[in-house]
Amino acid sequence: MKYGPMKYVLHLAIALLSYSVSAQLVDNSREMSLKDRLLFGGNFSAAFGNFTQVMVEPSVGFIATDRYFTSLGIQYNYIQIKYLDYRSSWYGFRSGHQYWVTPSLFLAGDAELLNWQPYATGIDGSSRVWAESLFLGGGVRIQSGGRSLFSVSLLYNVAYDSNSPYNSAWMPRINLFF
Repeated sequence: MKYGPMKYVLHLAIALLSYSVSAQLVDNSREMSLKDRLLFGGNFSAAFGNFTQVMVEPSVGFIATDRYFTSLGIQYNYIQIKYLDYRSSWYGFRSGHQYWVTPSLFLAGDAELLNWQPYATGIDGSSRVWAESLFLGGGVRIQSGGRSLFSVSLLYNVAYDSNSPYNSAWMPRINLFF
């Protein structure tokens, strides 16, 4: 199931909605310099055993308004599944968006483009495909001093189908920016 231009429309809608808000969630965002609006961080995860995954996702974030935060990141995953005799590297891009409803709660929308090798192709490196994912959900944001942001979210992949690299449409996500 492909959603093509739908993900771009959703990103635009989230961006436009964020500009219609009047309450401040970031102190003096209008007075913040470009340097103060830019944050760096991302995600990292690792699991070892019959299923091994090491994921690194460096990202750059931007506080666009008092309520809207956006980020761009690149992603690399090393995957090994012993019982399937599967080993592969996945890589791609992610665009993340957070609309802060309150200082602690946010709505989220993430678009991801991931190049991966379906499980049935084994380790020969052939048959790599690009998978599009569009995640929607929400979460909790903790501002942990200064410019650092820590967030935990639960997202649902509305573009999920049987060709997805993920085994579920639900995706928990933890982000750290500083």
